[in-house]
Order: sequence, then C-alpha cells, then structure tokens
Amino acid sequence: STQSTGSTAVSMEQLREMFPQIGDADLGYILSMCGNDPDRAAEAIFGMLEPEDPPEPSNKYRTVGAVARLPSPLSRIGRRGWVSRLPYITPEDDLPALARILATEYTGEFCASCCFDPGFLANLIREGFLTMCERVTTSEYILLPKLHTQRATLEWKDVHVEKNARKRSKRFRVSVDQAFHKVFDGCLAQHGQNWLHPPLREAFGIMFGARTNRVRVHSFELWDAEGKLVAGELGTAVGGCYTALTGFSDRAVPSSGTIQMLATARILQASGFGFWDMGMPITYKEKLGSVTVPRAHFLSRLEEVRDSDIELVALLPTSAQEIITQQITLAEATAAAAEGEMDGAAQEEASNKLEEHAVLSMSVAELKAALTAEKIDYSACVEKDEMQQLLLHQCCQWESENERRTDNKSCLLYTSP
Repeated sequence: STQSTGSTAVSMEQLREMFPQIGDADLGYILSMCGNDPDRAAEAIFGMLEPEDPPEPSNKYRTVGAVARLPSPLSRIGRRGWVSRLPYITPEDDLPALARILATEYTGEFCASCCFDPGFLANLIREGFLTMCERVTTSEYILLPKLHTQRATLEWKDVHVEKNARKRSKRFRVSVDQAFHKVFDGCLAQHGQNWLHPPLREAFGIMFGARTNRVRVHSFELWDAEGKLVAGELGTAVGGCYTALTGFSDRAVPSSGTIQMLATARILQASGFGFWDMGMPITYKEKLGSVTVPRAHFLSRLEEVRDSDIELVALLPTSAQEIITQQITLAEATAAAAEGEMDGAAQEEASNKLEEHAVLSMSVAELKAALTAEKIDYSACVEKDEMQQLLLHQCCQWESENERRTDNKSCLLYTSP
C-alpha cells in the first residue's frame, strides 16, 4: 500500500542516518526481516556490528568490558562485541574530568551507562553528550551517551531564510513549551521509538518541568490557522547553548518543518543563546546554514556559553512570519500573545508591514508572478474566540500533565512493567 511504502521510506532514512557505513541493499534486507520496524532493525544491527577501527583501551577511562561487576542489563551484553569497548560512565564519576579525557583520548562516539536519573542526564548534557537509549531485551534498556566526533552548529549570522518559507510562514503560529507531550507523540508517530525509549521519555518529561545544573528540556511547536499542530521539536538548553534532539513535521503541509526551524532559530537568537547545536551533520541542516565542526571546537564553544544566565521563556502561539522576519521582538511577541490579540487596526498595520517586507524582497519577475497568481493578500489573524478556545484547551492540558508527573526519584536501572 501507499502508506506501507511511505513508512518503509521513512524507516530507511532513519537507518541511513544511524548507519551511514551500511549500503541501502543491506539496510533494506534487514529492515524487511524486522517487519519494517526501524527500532527492531537498529537493534539487530547493533547486535552484529563491529567498529571498523575499534578504539584502543585506555588506562585513563574504564571500558564496559573491564568492569568487574556490571549492573543488569550490561552484564548480559557487556563482555563481548562492540559494547565491551565503550567507555563506562556512572553518576559517581567526575564527569567534567572524564569528558575532557574522552574528548582527546577516545576515537569513538558512544559510551554506556545504566542510569536514567534526570540529574545524571542533566550533568551529561552539560558536558556536551547527547543522551540516547537502546533496548537490549524486551524489558531492559541501556543509556548510550554520545559525544559526536563531528557536530553541526548554527551561528545566527549564517541563518538562511528561503523566500518560499518566509512567504508561507504567514499561515502559521509558533509557540514554545506549550505542547511538550503532543510534540513527543508527533516525533514517535513519525520516527518510531528509535532511541526515545520509555526510560528516556520519562526522564525528559521530568526535566521539562525542572531545571538542573542550568539544563532544561524544551519543545517548539508550529500551528496552522485551525490550531492544528503541524510541526514540532524537542531540545535541551544549557546556558547559552540549545541542542536539538528530534522533531517532526506534517508531510502534507509544505515547508512546515523548515518554518518551525527558522522560527526556532530566531527565538533562540532573540533570547540571547550563543548558538544552536544541531547534532549530527545532515544535508537539510546545512541548507539552513549549519557548519560542521570537530568535537574539540564544539566543546570549546559549549564551555564559553554554558554558564550564561539565559532563560528560554514559554511563548504562546505567535505569528511565525513576524518572528522569522524579525518584525517583532520576542518581548513584544510575548506581550501580544499574552493579551490574546491586537485590535483590528493594529492587525492590519502589522499585516501590511509584513507584506511590504516580503514584496520588497522579491525580484520583478517574482512580483509579477505573485500578482498574477493573486498570492499577495492580507490574511487576518486567528479569530479571538478561536484563540480563547486554544488557550482554554492548553490550560486543561497543563493540568493533565501536572497530574501525570511523577516525583524525581533516583534510579540506577529502568525496567519496564
């Protein structure tokens, strides 16, 4: 079916990103043997994959295989294969010192742990690790903190705003920390569990409502004119560095993912963040303006900004075009969103300014084409009663989320029910 074909294509793209050294033919075979489930396929590949150049053991850090007594589930898989060579990390380690050693002595990227305590995760994130999770049995998981050898970073001066995305952005509103669980669900629906397994989801949910060691978890949302969530992103912030974790976009809504990322970049810039850590280098990130830097450069940049006293404040749905074109400051956007809506005259003036900005950026040929197609208009903002309904719905969601939150208890091993 068309749906099955589309799902397979998405699964293949996920596997390509995780295992670029494996050809499409082999990935396709493994994926088909696993029922087109990318999570099962990745697990199968991890089980048989050996690094081409396994890192040499070091007397400056412990490897999993060298630890005398390993907690379950590492005790089952840590004595052989690629897992045995990974650096072993626990909450008792001096993480800043260990991170400095790994940055220079370790040629790989993944480490291993069995702890999913939110405080431990926050400390790892502060040192530049991207915390990932892998299932090793039907009910047990390990943490795979990743310290990329190459990192995609975006500086604000390099942000590239495509004309089509800027023009289309007038149809959408962007918000911050308004629908964390909905964004999480959107990511799972589009990508599957991938590395966002239950223990990591639970920890991130706790971290979303708290701040530990200057680390916070955030969500960015993009809404269409009817109030439907069409794109979103999850990320972490430590001081002046924001790290993207994962995201989703409605493939039936053109440019929704690009518009969400552009709005995210402008919000981060206006909030005072030093740069955007985009994780693994991928082509679509380069189109936005990211550059690939080595591990040492990224960690140095992170150290410069991680103690900055910067707070990413929650933002109610606000015109994405106003944010992207920087026609409104973040403070003005926050105030306007909190008030609910501008009066009619202010709406028309703001719309005219945005339209004028877009028109002045067009070439003569583009202007003629837009006029011919009647694409230049002055769209009204969301009606006041629709905004009130959206805010009421959000308040109900916040109450529901607060009731579901669990207390922050330390755990050295997560076992699913």
